[in-house]
Amino acid sequence: MTTAITVPFNGAELYVVEHQNQPYTPMKAIVEGMGLTWEPQLRKLNANADRWGMIKMIIPTNGASQDAVCMPLRKLFGWLQTISPNKVRKEIRERILRFQNECDDVLWQHWTAQQPAEPIQASPALSATPRPEQQLRDRIYQLAHLRGVSITAIHNHYRRKFNSPLWPECDTVTVALTNKAIKTELENLTSVKNASDLHSEAEQRGLALISKAELTEIQHQLSEQQSELVTLTDQLAALMRRHESLCGQIQML
Repeated sequence: MTTAITVPFNGAELYVVEHQNQPYTPMKAIVEGMGLTWEPQLRKLNANADRWGMIKMIIPTNGASQDAVCMPLRKLFGWLQTISPNKVRKEIRERILRFQNECDDVLWQHWTAQQPAEPIQASPALSATPRPEQQLRDRIYQLAHLRGVSITAIHNHYRRKFNSPLWPECDTVTVALTNKAIKTELENLTSVKNASDLHSEAEQRGLALISKAELTEIQHQLSEQQSELVTLTDQLAALMRRHESLCGQIQML
């Protein structure tokens, strides 16, 4: 039986459970928490079970065990956007919007808070390289957590950057470019965070690793490098679009 993490949100009691080292969330609690009727939504989920990665598992809730229909947490943002606030009852519209804007972030934060400080390394025989799309989704979650912004904000930023309403479920070239950009940003943010933590600890112990001025300069350099990376990513995206346009023109000849 899977252990469930209880997550209070907007007056509802939601859950996060682990399956094959990935976070999942039971959907009935989310649907009813938004004020929607479970049975119609369940039929829609079952009709697109492969699209949403739906599985059934037994989880403990309210002191008892029960079957639960669960969705991968990485899919929840996309599913939430399929609910149109303009097509629901006026009295639950605000709840719908709050779930769409905050629910997946809150669940992810509770999940990451339960994870070990140091990741457990799998043996070489059992390790597997995640697909680029999965790597991208995981890095989006990490970036949102480190920057203290919503996952929605990250999605909107890159949708505008690549002019792609389907992002991040788009072409392989865009996925590769975004993976590289976000990976570098994560490395920079982690470096700055670690440097700040070391400096704070040194001050508490009366030590002097580097001065605050030096730390500020390092942060400034990292910021400049990130800006350069963003510029290069924009240029690559423009070249990619130009390449697609030229290929289209050649096919028409």
